[in-house]
Amino acid sequence: MMTNNQSTHFEALTLGQLAQLIREGQYPHLFITGHVHADGDCIGACLGMHRLLKQMGIHSRVVLSDCPSTYHYLIREGEIETHYEAGGAIGAMVIVMDNGDPHRTNVGDRILEDATTVVNIDHHISNTLYGDYVYVTERS
Repeated sequence: MMTNNQSTHFEALTLGQLAQLIREGQYPHLFITGHVHADGDCIGACLGMHRLLKQMGIHSRVVLSDCPSTYHYLIREGEIETHYEAGGAIGAMVIVMDNGDPHRTNVGDRILEDATTVVNIDHHISNTLYGDYVYVTERS
């Protein structure tokens, strides 16, 4: 069974539209995650989005279950949660960074199933274009 977040119907976004969507969204929570076996690219993208949102006055939570110690120097205390509690993203927006396949989400598929809105931001041309809103460009 396909949920709205796994359908082939999505809206491509510009960066301006993405910012507006996030600013105007009425979501109780905003989660950021990436791909399994997170690397520097994925962790940096998640933290960059989190810090940008913080500067905009928007609270977000980064959830990455596996974060190699090699990249711990990038992380400020309390910035990354390592466990996603099932049901925690109900009604939420989930922004997935650097992950072209919804079945390779770092904390599992459940976060996407629970979310009200999924935003897929990536730079891989092989991205499967999942989610409700998509921003994919090779230039990033």
